[in-house]
Amino acid sequence: MEKINALIDEISDCYDIEASEKYIKENNTKYDVYPDSVRLFGDTLFFMAKTRSSKVLAVSGALAVRFTGDDDRGVKICACDLSNAQSLMRIFEFTRPVNHRGRDASLG
Repeated sequence: MEKINALIDEISDCYDIEASEKYIKENNTKYDVYPDSVRLFGDTLFFMAKTRSSKVLAVSGALAVRFTGDDDRGVKICACDLSNAQSLMRIFEFTRPVNHRGRDASLG
């Protein structure tokens, strides 16, 4: 969790969400952020990070109120649970499960 706290220190004074997104992508290994998880939706920034014991979803911006978690200087640290997964699926269509009926099966 200390790496995420250090990252929050770096971006909490930045009021430009796009600059925060760029900084996280460029420094993902320093903070144990999954680089492909960094997403911007309107004025809200999302990313996944790993801690010593688990993976967490971090949300910063107006849509953070839709998620359950602990707010840390404007960044909500959320558990990877059903409630947060449902909130994420309402925002990002590509995260919703899709019925494969009538389509060729695929793996991966």
